[in-house]
Amino acid sequence: MQVVDVNGNMFGYDHLEIIGADGRPKTLDSGLTSVGLSMPSAFSVSNSPLTSNGTIGVTGAGTSSEYIDGTGALRTFPSLTGYVTAVTASAPLSSSGGTTPNISILRANTTTDGYLSAIDWNTFNNKQPAGNYITTSRTLTINGTTYDLSANRSWSVGTVTSVAMTVPTGLTVAGSPITGSGTFALGLQSGYSIPTTANQSNWTTAYNRSLTAFSINYGTFSTNLILTEQDLSTLSLSLIAGAAAQGKFVFFNGSNLAYTSLNASAPLSLDPNNFTFSISQANTSTNGFLSSTDWNTFNNKQNAITLTTTGSSGAATLIGSTLNIPNYSSALSGYVPTSRQLTINGTSYDLSADRSWSVGTVTSVATTGPITGGTITGSGTIGITQATTSTDGYLSSTDWNTFNDKQEEITLTTTGTSGPATFTSDSLNIPDYSSAPRGNFAQTAKSVPITNTTEAQSLIYVNFERRVDNDGGVTESLDCMEPELRNYGSVGSLSVPANSFRVGDSFHVNLSGYISSQNNQGIEIRVMANGGATVLALASTTLATVTNKFFDLVITFTVRAIGSAGVAKIATSGQFTYSKDASNAFEGTDFIYINEDTFDTTIYNTLDITAQWADASTLNSIHSEIFTLQKIY
Repeated sequence: MQVVDVNGNMFGYDHLEIIGADGRPKTLDSGLTSVGLSMPSAFSVSNSPLTSNGTIGVTGAGTSSEYIDGTGALRTFPSLTGYVTAVTASAPLSSSGGTTPNISILRANTTTDGYLSAIDWNTFNNKQPAGNYITTSRTLTINGTTYDLSANRSWSVGTVTSVAMTVPTGLTVAGSPITGSGTFALGLQSGYSIPTTANQSNWTTAYNRSLTAFSINYGTFSTNLILTEQDLSTLSLSLIAGAAAQGKFVFFNGSNLAYTSLNASAPLSLDPNNFTFSISQANTSTNGFLSSTDWNTFNNKQNAITLTTTGSSGAATLIGSTLNIPNYSSALSGYVPTSRQLTINGTSYDLSADRSWSVGTVTSVATTGPITGGTITGSGTIGITQATTSTDGYLSSTDWNTFNDKQEEITLTTTGTSGPATFTSDSLNIPDYSSAPRGNFAQTAKSVPITNTTEAQSLIYVNFERRVDNDGGVTESLDCMEPELRNYGSVGSLSVPANSFRVGDSFHVNLSGYISSQNNQGIEIRVMANGGATVLALASTTLATVTNKFFDLVITFTVRAIGSAGVAKIATSGQFTYSKDASNAFEGTDFIYINEDTFDTTIYNTLDITAQWADASTLNSIHSEIFTLQKIY
């Protein structure tokens, strides 16, 4: 028989093998007489069944607008709505079109819209910020002097803000002072008058008799006073004085002639030879009388200016004492940079913000701490507070001396690798201990044996003394020691100063020596600081029979937290081992202890390790040969 595969290839076989549901092949012999093919409704089958050699044809029964579902039936494609079928773009974006478009945007330049590059962003960001500006051609005219704003400008504006008038006795004045514009009005006080035409002859006679000049002829003992009247008539007066009146001013005191010396105070001056008084003319450095020229100069200076902002365009104007600068709020071309400066009466500002000048009259004085006293609009007192720990202000001389006496800036050096730190003047030298040995303490000879006692005594020999614990840290003096023990000693220190510990500081102790004990004898090893006030670890064990055997105590400390008692923490672990007589075997105990109650890094801490026997016996004895304390982190 022949079989056609899915690619249309035809193969000839003697039989057809079909695998059944049980996984075993099912064989159809060549006695097959007919083969048919059934397909779902979506397909059309031709030449089925076959009763001889031939080909069964299968074709689709549907159209291009249909598809085959999971049951083999034909279904019509649904109408597609709400789907994107094409993508276009509007400038400055562009699209390649189609169902898989490429959207792009050009870089912006002087002729092309597009995205802003980082380079252009920085360029634009560094430009003049937005704001209201005026053109460089804008002009300002003050006191007849006109400038545009193409460069920094300055004017000298008059500072006269008030003119007053005083009059002699008999006259009155109204309208004084004038602070803007106005007119003085003169009048007569009550009881005073000006002669009328009818009395003119009397006034003429009086006028002719008025003095126009006087002269004095000095003699040795007499002086002639000659008075000249308006009509050139003269009057003479001879004064005869004694020698005591020579060079003095003679006057009539109401009953007699008297004499006195005359003096003058600046700006008046006196010529003592002829008693002539004079006064100098005032100038920039001299007090004196005001000349008519200077009077007119001062009178013609600018009155106080009033600023208005009427209008929004056009040139600024100065009419009388009113300066109008329009409020230029709309965008203008040809901007003036904010660095442009205006200087009026010596006060300069740039244009980076709104500016104002007080020309002629200060209307308000404000203060900002530590300056006090503002805002002053009439009268007031400006002051400044004294600086303290919480207040800005001036530095008092006391504080100045305090600060001046403080330490100058310290220079840190790290010369050397050992020895104490030194502080000379402003130089602090702390040796570089990191390259030096890390050992803290080493015992240089054996400790005092602890025997025939139940007292807790130190296994460490420090500074030729033996410390005991049973009496709260009492120290036995050198005098109580056996003579052969006085050569013992140590190097280094077992103490850590207050506030010197750091989190993570770790130390290693190795203590070894010789031990003897009765069988089943109890011993307690205590690791502590500060005379037992701080217990770091306890190790208790019962010993077998030991005769002068070696023991070893290994301890590790790590600071977990620093601070006062209740805050600081330290962890301690270790092992105590020894060799017993029987079979020379090792026995011992290990321990770990965490102190978070009494350990205190804010105080001075001194390490000690003690041993205490349960029974007093000469057979019980322990002492150290080697003790080292080393900081390992």
